[in-house]
Amino acid sequence: MIFSRGVKEWEDYWFFEDEEDEEVNNYKEDNNFIEGYLKKYSLYEKSPHYSILIKGNWGSGKTFFIKQFMEKNKDIKFVYVSLFGLKQIDEINEKIFEAFHPVLSSKQMKFFSSVIKGSIKFGLKIDLENLLPLDKILNNELHRCINLNIDEDRIVKNFFCNIRKKDTNNYNYKPNVVFIFDDLERCLIETKHLFSLINDFVEQKGLKVILLANEKEIKYKNYNEFKEKVIGKEFEINLNFEEAYFYFVDSLKNEKTKKILKNNYLLIRGIFYKLEIYNLRILYQTFIEFDLFIENINEEYLENEEFIKALLFYFFPFVMHYKQTNSIDEISKMEMSFDEKEDENKSIFEKKLNMFRSGVLMGIPFWKKFLTKGYFNSNVINEYIQNTVFFFKETRPLWVKIWYYPELEEEEFERLITELKNKFFNCDEEFKKFYILLHVVGIMIFFMEKGIINITDEQIEEQVKEYISKYKDDICEKEECDIFDNPTGLGYLAEDNELFKKITKYIDKAIKEIKKEQIQKEKNDDINNFIKELEKLNKKNVFQIVKSYERVSFFDGFTEEKIDELVNLPANSLFVFNHVINYRYSDDNYVNNKK
Repeated sequence: MIFSRGVKEWEDYWFFEDEEDEEVNNYKEDNNFIEGYLKKYSLYEKSPHYSILIKGNWGSGKTFFIKQFMEKNKDIKFVYVSLFGLKQIDEINEKIFEAFHPVLSSKQMKFFSSVIKGSIKFGLKIDLENLLPLDKILNNELHRCINLNIDEDRIVKNFFCNIRKKDTNNYNYKPNVVFIFDDLERCLIETKHLFSLINDFVEQKGLKVILLANEKEIKYKNYNEFKEKVIGKEFEINLNFEEAYFYFVDSLKNEKTKKILKNNYLLIRGIFYKLEIYNLRILYQTFIEFDLFIENINEEYLENEEFIKALLFYFFPFVMHYKQTNSIDEISKMEMSFDEKEDENKSIFEKKLNMFRSGVLMGIPFWKKFLTKGYFNSNVINEYIQNTVFFFKETRPLWVKIWYYPELEEEEFERLITELKNKFFNCDEEFKKFYILLHVVGIMIFFMEKGIINITDEQIEEQVKEYISKYKDDICEKEECDIFDNPTGLGYLAEDNELFKKITKYIDKAIKEIKKEQIQKEKNDDINNFIKELEKLNKKNVFQIVKSYERVSFFDGFTEEKIDELVNLPANSLFVFNHVINYRYSDDNYVNNKK
């Protein structure tokens, strides 16, 4: 039930058995073969007159694979263009021009580059004979003319002179270029025009082209005809998790994050595959989020390896699954009820990762808020962490010592359980917070079932009622209290017991009633202050009180007695009140787009 123990057992239980490692090795061999073929294709002296398709699902690692291939083969001139979101052929021209000529595409040359780009159009009218290493030609000129006094005429003259040269010098040659078009299925250019461009590159101009696409998402009705005509070889990329994992880790700036992720590779790999994420983009984004997240955590907490492992055990499943589905429904399933669930009603985290709904680190409400609202308040995060079992001050509290009962000697256990029982029936303030009280109740029921403690259901229920009555102002310190907000990270020992479920529901109902009473008391105090400030003609304070109820009702709390006090105020006070009413209920006053 506890993640600090559960994670270790879970990690040892199913992280990559031998056959899975063998499958990963096969993936590496397949990808190595693809790399070898691409290199031979890229260096082939003659024009092959066909393109290569690298296919795979979104996030499977196609872009990562091709970028790594480009990095390993710097002797080959690659022109990489992502087609994602491009709407016009001219935008492809622009991308190709920038890839060939970064100098001309620099900010300093923006005003001038349009002249050159107008002279060399790629698109359907591409003339490869005029593709020259313009940066080499212009570099010297640019260094001499880069200041405010750019000699445009000289650069243009040199550029066109070199285009016209026919002798075999360093500038006049047809480069060995490989065009790589990524995100084929995400391009917004009309499909027939895009495929016509690619066909012209391959068949008419004899260029080498590598296409990257999620083939399942290509909706073009004549795609098979295009594929048969233009694509001569296709490969399906295999996700190389290990290589991508450590590459992503090394790209991070925070050395502490790098160390944590490297030390917990198996844990995260297991989560990735058990939840069937299969998306390297999501993995990398989660790395970035984790890097940003731990910047908010006090350094002393990051030194606790057991806490870090527990944090990863919840952070990565919740964040990756949310990115994959854009939904918190599966997390919400973990807090819907303490009633016994059928297997099909359990969350994916309970089924796949053996999570226990009552032992979620920092509590389920925290993670829901973090995922949907970007919870990055350092003080709040560290307060949650401080309340976990890893950082209880000084020594372990009494109930935590008993929670770890397998570690205790019999004599020590008997002493501790007797002390816990005495404190519980004496309403000791150590147990006044609702989630601590639930832990104690869970322990009492757990050992009562085993015949170790001789008490009855009725005694436990009556004592819980006494606790609620005595500590109703302290049982939940937060404005919004959630019965599933168990920040300790330890699961309740008897969470499946019917008596425990009954008591949980009772405490939940009691907390809601207490909060309702507290809200009403605060509103009554504000109503009294509202009338007093009206009488003093203190407009600023009057409006501040009303403004604090901008999103909730206020005047429904006025009793007949308070209404009489209000109408008996002096006329000038009622004049201010009239202003308040006009402000609050004016046609221009909207809350959440509603009057």
